[in-house]
Amino acid sequence: MKIRVIRISSEDDPIVSVDDFKALADVSLYLSLHIQRYGGHMGYIDIFPFRRWLSDAIPAIFS
Repeated sequence: MKIRVIRISSEDDPIVSVDDFKALADVSLYLSLHIQRYGGHMGYIDIFPFRRWLSDAIPAIFS
Protein backbone atom coordinates (compact mmCIF):
# COMPACT_ATOMS: atom_id res chain seq x y z
CA MET A 1 0.00 0.00 0.00
CA LYS A 2 1.57 3.27 -1.11
CA ILE A 3 -1.48 5.52 -1.04
CA ARG A 4 -2.47 7.05 2.28
CA VAL A 5 -5.67 5.54 3.65
CA ILE A 6 -7.58 7.07 6.55
CA ARG A 7 -10.18 4.86 8.21
CA ILE A 8 -12.67 6.45 10.59
CA SER A 9 -14.75 4.06 12.65
CA SER A 10 -16.57 3.97 15.97
CA GLU A 11 -16.33 1.57 18.86
CA ASP A 12 -20.10 1.18 19.07
CA ASP A 13 -20.70 0.23 15.41
CA PRO A 14 -23.23 -2.65 15.53
CA ILE A 15 -22.56 -3.71 11.91
CA VAL A 16 -18.77 -3.66 11.47
CA SER A 17 -16.69 -4.62 14.50
CA VAL A 18 -14.02 -2.07 15.34
CA ASP A 19 -11.79 -4.98 16.39
CA ASP A 20 -11.39 -5.84 12.71
CA PHE A 21 -9.79 -2.45 12.14
CA LYS A 22 -7.73 -2.46 15.34
CA ALA A 23 -6.08 -5.63 14.05
CA LEU A 24 -4.83 -3.59 11.04
CA ALA A 25 -3.19 -0.88 13.16
CA ASP A 26 0.39 -1.90 12.34
CA VAL A 27 -0.07 -3.22 8.80
CA SER A 28 1.23 -0.18 6.95
CA LEU A 29 2.63 3.27 7.61
CA TYR A 30 0.14 4.52 5.02
CA LEU A 31 -2.88 3.39 7.04
CA SER A 32 -4.21 5.74 9.71
CA LEU A 33 -6.99 4.56 12.02
CA HIS A 34 -9.19 7.10 13.78
CA ILE A 35 -11.58 5.35 16.12
CA GLN A 36 -14.36 7.38 17.71
CA ARG A 37 -15.93 6.22 20.95
CA TYR A 38 -19.49 6.77 19.73
CA GLY A 39 -21.13 7.05 16.36
CA GLY A 40 -22.69 3.73 15.50
CA HIS A 41 -22.63 2.49 11.94
CA MET A 42 -23.38 5.83 10.31
CA GLY A 43 -21.39 7.71 12.91
CA TYR A 44 -20.94 10.85 10.95
CA ILE A 45 -24.58 11.80 11.57
CA ASP A 46 -25.13 13.55 14.90
CA ILE A 47 -28.73 13.19 16.08
CA PHE A 48 -28.90 16.59 17.74
CA PRO A 49 -28.49 19.33 16.56
CA PHE A 50 -28.80 17.53 13.20
CA ARG A 51 -25.29 18.08 11.93
CA ARG A 52 -22.41 15.85 10.92
CA TRP A 53 -19.51 15.51 13.34
CA LEU A 54 -17.37 14.35 10.43
CA SER A 55 -17.06 18.00 9.37
CA ASP A 56 -15.21 18.64 12.65
CA ALA A 57 -13.24 15.39 12.64
CA ILE A 58 -11.59 15.77 9.24
CA PRO A 59 -9.76 19.06 10.02
CA ALA A 60 -8.65 17.58 13.36
CA ILE A 61 -7.20 14.52 11.59
CA PHE A 62 -5.21 16.63 9.14
CA SER A 63 -3.89 19.14 11.67
